[in-house]
Amino acid sequence: TLSAGQKRRLGLARLMVTGRSIWVLDEPTVSLDTDAVALFAAAVTAHLNANGSALIATHIDLGLDAGSLDLAPYRSATDLRIGASDEAFL
Repeated sequence: TLSAGQKRRLGLARLMVTGRSIWVLDEPTVSLDTDAVALFAAAVTAHLNANGSALIATHIDLGLDAGSLDLAPYRSATDLRIGASDEAFL
């Protein structure tokens, strides 16, 4: 039987070899040790640099450098009905 961390690493490895352009991840670094989080961050960064997209829901550190996450297009979008774009997500 695999541990939770082993299952998580296996799932991330499977994701990396599928070649999908969009990754949808829910709490991808839960149950991962520091080395596995660093590997995850490198994989996501490489995916983004290869013009991939990633939608990640988490409440913990992903090990990603903030510079690799380009949120500018979303922050500049405004909806006159709600004001600032961030408010749409709250």
